[in-house]
Amino acid sequence: LDPPAAKALGLGYLNYASALYENGRFAEAADLVEPSIQGMLRGGVTDATLFIAMSSGANMLADSGRAAESLELAQRGVVVATELLPPDHPFIGFAQATLAKILLQADRYEEAEEPARRALDIMAERLGPEHRNTLTAMNNLGVIAARLGRYEDALALTLRHSELIATVEPGEGVMSLVTASNVATEMGDFEQGLDFARQAVALAETLPKDNGKAVRGLETLAMRLDEAGDYPAALELIDRVVARREQAKGGEVDAASRLHKGLLLLRLEDRAAGWPLVEQGLDALERGLIE
Repeated sequence: LDPPAAKALGLGYLNYASALYENGRFAEAADLVEPSIQGMLRGGVTDATLFIAMSSGANMLADSGRAAESLELAQRGVVVATELLPPDHPFIGFAQATLAKILLQADRYEEAEEPARRALDIMAERLGPEHRNTLTAMNNLGVIAARLGRYEDALALTLRHSELIATVEPGEGVMSLVTASNVATEMGDFEQGLDFARQAVALAETLPKDNGKAVRGLETLAMRLDEAGDYPAALELIDRVVARREQAKGGEVDAASRLHKGLLLLRLEDRAAGWPLVEQGLDALERGLIE
């Protein structure tokens, strides 16, 4: 094909792949990633469309289980962006962020740290500290720091992320506070972990009751209260978690939260009520693993 035709074909593949991906057809979308990029390269595309296609394509490949291809494309994206753009261009940050995300998903935390930090530095400088992409890069770097055992760095990044995003996306703010609670607990600071969990619930109460991130906040506080030995308060929260999750699932049993409720009832010495829930939860989890 001549360059104009190759460009048109590549863009067509990209649009079709995006539509398939948005409808959950990950494998079909992934099959179109390489043809779309090759068409754009053949057609001389060197603008934002190419870098977005490479980043989106890496995510499509990752979500279809093609991890090696996903990583290779993310690495290519960094190389191409670095060759074609100024050193601090936002799209270099975008490419670095995609590479960091793919490495993070592969549990390759040490390798993920450098591109994650580079992405945050570029985005904070060029897009501003409150830009959505900057906040995503900040959150990813916090997760990587926690996985590497650098809890103080992780906590600082996570709390900053929560502070900046809470007013715009409260659900993401809840999840950052959940992460902060878990990190503080890993550090051995149980009081701080409990405090962050309470903050997560306070923010969660501003969200609709069926919001999954709000429910996660309730569940985290229940875990912290359970760890602190306040079983009645933990049970009250887990009751709310069970009700909300099962309502969101159309009445389907939520095995994990019912199991937690059963264990709390056993700790409260209510064997008659607790043991059937534990058995029910374990059976449901076992069926899920088999399926």
